[in-house]
Amino acid sequence: MKQKLHNFLFIFLIFISGCGRKQKDVFYFPPEHKVLNVNKLELGYVKNVKVLKTDIGNKILWQPAEIKNEKEFLGYNVYKLVSASFVPKKPLNKSPIMQTNFLDKEVLQNNNLNKSKKCCCYLVRAVFKIDDKIYEGPSSQVVCD
Repeated sequence: MKQKLHNFLFIFLIFISGCGRKQKDVFYFPPEHKVLNVNKLELGYVKNVKVLKTDIGNKILWQPAEIKNEKEFLGYNVYKLVSASFVPKKPLNKSPIMQTNFLDKEVLQNNNLNKSKKCCCYLVRAVFKIDDKIYEGPSSQVVCD
């Protein structure tokens, strides 16, 4: 009997100690964030990519992207393919470029080191910022020098 009384008093004191204080939420339900489904095909895509060999490197040229809807256009990313079908995660440019051309000077350095002229392949993607997230449009055709 004495044990039951102690248990009852203990539980009673716990409930009373919470009186007068702000109740804490036991369950936290953050506000729902709508997931935006972005279709890459609806973003602008790059056409007519060409590579010109010059004395200072490979110059990649393309037509401006056909931008659909009112999305925030950031520029273009240029990728050099490592093998015939492998696109690297990082582009050659450090940040999206607004021009419709890019000069790859690394080709000359690599050719001088290897003493063999390797074929380089490139592709270009348009870059957009939608709801504070970065999205890339579809890849252009792959062109090689």
